[in-house]
Amino acid sequence: DAVYAADYTRDHPDDPLRCVIPARIEPTEAWLKSLAAGDTLIGPAVERRRHEWPWPAGVDLADPTRCTPSLQALDQVARAAWHSGESLDPWTVEPIYLRRSAAEEKAEAIP
Repeated sequence: DAVYAADYTRDHPDDPLRCVIPARIEPTEAWLKSLAAGDTLIGPAVERRRHEWPWPAGVDLADPTRCTPSLQALDQVARAAWHSGESLDPWTVEPIYLRRSAAEEKAEAIP
C-alpha cells in the first residue's frame, strides 16, 4: 500500500529534469490524491496499476514502453551527462535506501 515517488520538473521540454522532491515512500492513497492535472507519471507502478488505480483526471500516464527501466535508457542518461561535463566519482557513489532490509527488521525484533 505504498509507492516509491520522486518529483521532477523542467522549464522547457528539451531541458534536463530537475529534482524538486527527492525519492521517498508514500502511502498509495495519499500519493494518488496529491496528483494534479498535467502531471506526467512514469515507472513500473504506473504500468502495473494502469488499469487498477483511480488515476485523477488530466494525469498523463507514460507510454508502457517507457515505464520499465532499461539499460538503453540508462545509457542515454549517462551519455548526456558525460557530454555535458557531468561526472561522478565511482568510489563515492552510494545507493539510496528508503527503508530497512528484512534482515535489519528481524535483527531489531530479537530481544
